[in-house]
Amino acid sequence: LWKCLDAPTLKENNRWEYLEKLSHSLLTRHENSGNVEDLQNAEVNINSALGFEHLQPGDKATCLRVAGLIYFRKYKVGQDSKMLDTSIEKFQESIKLAPVNDTTIYTTINDLGNAFLEKFEISKSNTDLQAAADSYRGALEKLRVFRSKSARKDEAMLLNGIGNVQIRQFQSWSRTSDLDAAISYYKKSLDGTPDFNVKKATRGGTLVW
Repeated sequence: LWKCLDAPTLKENNRWEYLEKLSHSLLTRHENSGNVEDLQNAEVNINSALGFEHLQPGDKATCLRVAGLIYFRKYKVGQDSKMLDTSIEKFQESIKLAPVNDTTIYTTINDLGNAFLEKFEISKSNTDLQAAADSYRGALEKLRVFRSKSARKDEAMLLNGIGNVQIRQFQSWSRTSDLDAAISYYKKSLDGTPDFNVKKATRGGTLVW
């Protein structure tokens, strides 16, 4: 991707796309290696991509989602709540700009749910927890409209997210109805997780807890 960006044949209008893919690749490598420089470079490149004046709304939505993922990761690394707020803002902007026929929009809405759930761990605010719940349920609704090849796996991911919200509600207010709902969602999530998927073990462990 670095070589592609330096290629004299690269059209300037297409440069943002390579910057976006490079940023996502650097983020993935950072998550695997912990190399902080990769995370810093990912941020620089995605902001360069977002700096292109003539980005189409759908293309900008794609870049904003990657930016949201980068700032979410920066929060996880440095525990700076400003990075988490920035992450939420990027996801929200991405969702607003996404085309109505975007079949992957549920992934960004799920990312937003993850960010709000993380924010709840800081604020203990019911508003943040409800925002997480609304995001997961909204993502699930979109997924069921745009059935994809990975629908079963992704539905399990979203059901697990709703289960996480329910268990937080139980921990906060000790309502057995929340615990029952959490168990139900975790069971559905576990049933929908393929046997070969590494998440099968972690979701099974959550259910046992």
